[in-house]
Amino acid sequence: VSIPFCRAAETWPQVLGALGVAGITLSAPRGMLKSPTGRLVGGRLYGPALFPQILAVVKETRSWDLPVIAAAGVFRLEDGKTLLDAGASAVQIDTALWL
Repeated sequence: VSIPFCRAAETWPQVLGALGVAGITLSAPRGMLKSPTGRLVGGRLYGPALFPQILAVVKETRSWDLPVIAAAGVFRLEDGKTLLDAGASAVQIDTALWL
């Protein structure tokens, strides 16, 4: 199951476990920004500024009895290592590969 990391607190790990969920991916949240033309554009938010937020959520979810994959705000090797040290079972890298 993939959930935006900002909604992890709303997710009950006991319910996910009872449903047979084997693990969760904490993904990037959705949001909106103004384009250069002034139009609002929605989608997933990405960037290194998300790292402190995903780190806090990983620390909160490490007591869950489910593997947690951190999948937002990872732009350096050190970021991935820090998330693993904080309790993530794995780290997913996406947008850093597109740079």
